[in-house]
Amino acid sequence: MMSPSEFPAIVKLMDDGVQKEIDLEVEQWNTRTELTRYPLSPSQIGKCALALARNLAHFEGIADYPRSKDSLAPRTKRIFARGDLLEDALIADIERVTPLKVLERQKLVTLFHVKHPVTQVEKPITGNIDGIAVSPKGVRVLLDFKSKGAFYSAAFSDSISQFFMELRATGLVTEIHPNCFLITDAKALFDIMSMDEFFIDYLLQLNSYACGLPQDEKVDFVALYYENKNTCANYEVRWEPKQELLDYAKEKFQYIYDTVHTKGPEAVDKEFSLGSSRCRLCDHNERCWGKYEPRPRTDRVVGQLGEQLENALRAAQREHHVVAKVEEAVLQEMQTKDLTHIQTSDGLIYERKFLKSPKPHYELRLSK
Repeated sequence: MMSPSEFPAIVKLMDDGVQKEIDLEVEQWNTRTELTRYPLSPSQIGKCALALARNLAHFEGIADYPRSKDSLAPRTKRIFARGDLLEDALIADIERVTPLKVLERQKLVTLFHVKHPVTQVEKPITGNIDGIAVSPKGVRVLLDFKSKGAFYSAAFSDSISQFFMELRATGLVTEIHPNCFLITDAKALFDIMSMDEFFIDYLLQLNSYACGLPQDEKVDFVALYYENKNTCANYEVRWEPKQELLDYAKEKFQYIYDTVHTKGPEAVDKEFSLGSSRCRLCDHNERCWGKYEPRPRTDRVVGQLGEQLENALRAAQREHHVVAKVEEAVLQEMQTKDLTHIQTSDGLIYERKFLKSPKPHYELRLSK
């Protein structure tokens, strides 16, 4: 018999097995074998345009953007996989305990076409919907399911509660039932909102699906159904589809498609700064910002913000739903001027803080 100390750790066996899956996916990407997911897909619409352009160029063999086998940790991949399982469980729960029936699961929907700038050949942009919930009275709801982990928030009970508090603060969302929120104008909300970068993805993706459905399959409204992974609390955000949001998605994808095929992917502007979640989780961030080499703590360079940006920062700190966007602008300004700290007119000092987790990135923090 083998002793307990001799048998390999199951934790290690799990990590090794998941790493093999990651290694295979990276090899398929780098060699362009068995690539099936087109980079310009509805679920990717909120990503940085430059990242999408690079992915598109690699997918089509126009340029080469290899990935590293350590670009994704086994634990992170398990988190994504667990999210898929939870979303399947949510659908099963809805069908088991409510009068709703979820139909058209994983149905392929064509949202719109992008046209090649030279050949004029059209490429369909497609995606798979999670399902359409149909009530006994025939009300049709396009549903998408998301699971979210929550972390403690100093201002609110947790980060999910904070997100919905900030949604309400926009004045464009009403709570029609506890934990059920109605967006009164999805386009207006999109124009001002940055409190949760990834919610923008969901808003654009689900809205595009709804607008892309055939006329005889249209829905009454769309809804994102959330589950808090920590507490199993459920939340819903619903709205009526807006054609203007579909137009925005189409225009963005057409711009990327045109530029990649005429000027090359590097001609596309990046949309996020290094301090944003978008940028620090991107496969291409080192290409944009170089290696992460934080200054020694003794190397302190203090400067001042311009009046307009300082006023924007002050306003953002009063209005939670814009603070992230302004902080990105401040971090960008500090990088451009090669500053480690900035001092506002009231004497407060903010530091461009380098953090190593979950990926190397910068945050704006009050300093001494």
